[in-house]
Amino acid sequence: MKAHGQWVAAYLDAGSLPRIPSPITGPERLLRFANHGCVILSTVLLAIAVSLYPGGSIADANRVGFTWPKNFVSSFFLEKALNGANDTGRPWGCWACRW
Repeated sequence: MKAHGQWVAAYLDAGSLPRIPSPITGPERLLRFANHGCVILSTVLLAIAVSLYPGGSIADANRVGFTWPKNFVSSFFLEKALNGANDTGRPWGCWACRW
């Protein structure tokens, strides 16, 4: 019968342990964080666009502000908001969708 140390040595020699992945370095790490950065930047820019949207929706042109159930993201690309006012959130919405 093998001693405990012999069993452990045989197990380790067989290479059956899972390999621990090496830490991500270099360009791969930069790309991973660049993706996260773009998502965060788009979210911030979209939040600014929502706060600056003057108002109006397809159902109610007199509605004030942007509401997710009543408006569409494509509303940010119009020069005039659906209530007829100049869309001050448009530049922010355009930049949010570019990222």
